[in-house]
Amino acid sequence: MFRQKNAFLRCAIANDPKSGSMMGTLIDPSLGSPLRMSNTTPISPPEEVLRSSVLSLRNQHPTLGVAKLHALLLSENSEWTVSEKRLRRIMTAEGLTLQRKATPAASAAESGAHIYPSSTLIEGLDVAKWTAAVEVKYFDKQRGKGLVTKEPILEGQVVWKEDPFIIAPEWCVN
Repeated sequence: MFRQKNAFLRCAIANDPKSGSMMGTLIDPSLGSPLRMSNTTPISPPEEVLRSSVLSLRNQHPTLGVAKLHALLLSENSEWTVSEKRLRRIMTAEGLTLQRKATPAASAAESGAHIYPSSTLIEGLDVAKWTAAVEVKYFDKQRGKGLVTKEPILEGQVVWKEDPFIIAPEWCVN
């Protein structure tokens, strides 16, 4: 019972099964007929109603993720309040979450293994035509390949010289 201006009001509240919204009827004996008013505050839908809505949305939009399905669910049911966490829990329980594509780096990180870039020597690569001071050597999978000296290099000695691949003008900052 509500008390307003020294009068007692009786209130009957019912749940509308079609829309899921709450409806209230205020009964004031002095006014004669009941006053109907709708509840404008968001409601949390029952689990089975939410589950059936989620299943329907997933069937209509099989490629959407949880965040986009959550936004779509709330746009179609503006009177509902549903957290993304609750939606994710229902989708996981129903097996409706999308599986991420496993990348080699992700699967290696999960297993604790390290991934190194592939590194192979180019057959027939002869660096002797550029310099006699170094040679190309493959170390191992982790360290890869590199240039190592074949003879002692003196301070200031030119070991490698090549022409630039791209020439760009100098930057002038005033």
